[in-house]
Amino acid sequence: MTRNEVQALIKQAEKNMSGKDVDFVVTDDIKIDNTAHLYLFENDSCKSAAVGYESGDLFVMRDWQEPSRPETADEIAEYNWCTVDWQDAAVFAGLPRSL
Repeated sequence: MTRNEVQALIKQAEKNMSGKDVDFVVTDDIKIDNTAHLYLFENDSCKSAAVGYESGDLFVMRDWQEPSRPETADEIAEYNWCTVDWQDAAVFAGLPRSL
């Protein structure tokens, strides 16, 4: 996934949740393995994270108001995740997956 694709999906996730168009900046792209990346993103209101796969699937943290976010791949399983459409995700082998 390109950074622009990730930003577009994050923006869509926000719109699906709040109904508002909100811009975010991807501040870090951390390669997890050959198929997945941890993306850290933020704006003036919040900091959050997403996990994106080369397949085009993107998972976002369920609660963007959490006081923290995963900063490494090892921390991903400590958070709750959902799809861009706010459907629940399960963590399998340390990474979010569709149910």
